[in-house]
Amino acid sequence: MLLLALACGPLAAQSLDGTYHGDISGTPATLTLQQDGSALRGAIDAGGYGYTLTGTARGGGGEGTLTDPQAGSAMAFEMAAQGSALTLTILTTDPYGQVQRIPFSFQRAGGSGSHGAAAPSPAPGPSAGAEANVQRDPALVGMWSHSNTYNSGDFSGTTRLQMQVNPDGTYLYGGGGVSISGDAGCGRSSSGDVTRGEWRTEGNIVHIREAGSPQWTPYARYYVEGNQMLFTFGDGSRQVWTRQ
Repeated sequence: MLLLALACGPLAAQSLDGTYHGDISGTPATLTLQQDGSALRGAIDAGGYGYTLTGTARGGGGEGTLTDPQAGSAMAFEMAAQGSALTLTILTTDPYGQVQRIPFSFQRAGGSGSHGAAAPSPAPGPSAGAEANVQRDPALVGMWSHSNTYNSGDFSGTTRLQMQVNPDGTYLYGGGGVSISGDAGCGRSSSGDVTRGEWRTEGNIVHIREAGSPQWTPYARYYVEGNQMLFTFGDGSRQVWTRQ
């Protein structure tokens, strides 16, 4: 047996070629991968919403870039396979500059094990909602910014907000701060607080649940087009957010 192993050389790394099933934030998803040597490419269909992957295969995994063609955004990913199971980890950066790792589990078509295993949540932060049939529109995922400038006499101020919407159902909101300027060159600025919570969508309405709260609350009606998102609130006011 030893002589046979030496004659055959080291075992080849597992090919990532194939079709895998899982879910992204509660939406059933199909991941298709094609490996040509070390070149890796693929696509994800999550309830009709598509992503593309390009990267490099290494050993039993790989790394590269996941692109959302509809939104024109891209995120780094890492991938690890063991048997018929595959973990796709998305790397995002929060408003503090810290890297968040968001893993999603897939199972090779025809492999053993349950399909659509729920992805574990990153830490720190609230865990994703465990309710069945949770909907999260992938178009909202990403880093967004909003600013509002106002003037009063000789003074002007700008309020800046940041919002990171994660595909695992968590979000971070705030952190942009406020700057005020006046005559004689005086001015000051301050940083805002950051709140965390969970998000979901029903139709075209965003619902949120702040950390520590047991209740889901309708937040705003939303509309996304390219890198712009419009929030319309219950009182009729609106906010325009831009994807960073």
